[in-house]
Amino acid sequence: IVTNNEPLLDFVRHAGISTRVEIIPNGVDPQRFYPADDQQQRQTIRDTLGIAASDIMITTVGGIMPRKGSHLLLEAWAQLAVEFPHVHLVLVGPRKDLEQPGLKNFRNQLRKSVSTSGAPERVHFTGLCKNVEEYQRASDIFVLPSEREGMPNSVLEAMASRVAVIVTPFKGLSHDLGTPGTHFLLCDRNVTDLASALRLLLKNPAQRSKFAAQGYQWIRENMNIERSLDRYAALYHELAAAHKTE
Repeated sequence: IVTNNEPLLDFVRHAGISTRVEIIPNGVDPQRFYPADDQQQRQTIRDTLGIAASDIMITTVGGIMPRKGSHLLLEAWAQLAVEFPHVHLVLVGPRKDLEQPGLKNFRNQLRKSVSTSGAPERVHFTGLCKNVEEYQRASDIFVLPSEREGMPNSVLEAMASRVAVIVTPFKGLSHDLGTPGTHFLLCDRNVTDLASALRLLLKNPAQRSKFAAQGYQWIRENMNIERSLDRYAALYHELAAAHKTE
């Protein structure tokens, strides 16, 4: 069995599975996810959303559903919308709230947060899209308010795009994402603390840049997809050689 982090290994063991388990973290493709060379690279996708170069773009990536914490991020942003009139929130991912009848109350909660924010025109739902890398490069802050994940590629991809990252503790959080307080900002998974974390980075561009730079360096040194592929290749060669000797 191959897992991508230690918490998943623990889960496998607690499930009573005693077979061999290898941990091979996910990696990021630096040919796809990389920092913008100039403002124009950032601006192309921002223009489609009506986000000016001087505006701040907060982004999250994932299905719009309770587990991903879309409602928490929306409520946190709504608390800041008036205070920061040039900040936009972009939610990239499929509208699970529209697809699943069981999420009607959740959908209504999202609509209420948007409508009462005082700036509904600065909330953008993209739906499912294939150009996630363009949204990552165009962002200033990335937020993952998820309840549980395996290895959240969206965080790695944001860091690879040199974007400051905010993460809430989730089931599956591991050291492979880096060190909290150095490579990303960790805050409790509730509206108040999310709003405080966002306010901290919105008011401190230097702090935002520091997190972005340190996260980017972590990815460059530790999470290149080539390292993951090399480890898979080594494992396959080992297993193939063992099979030949049987």
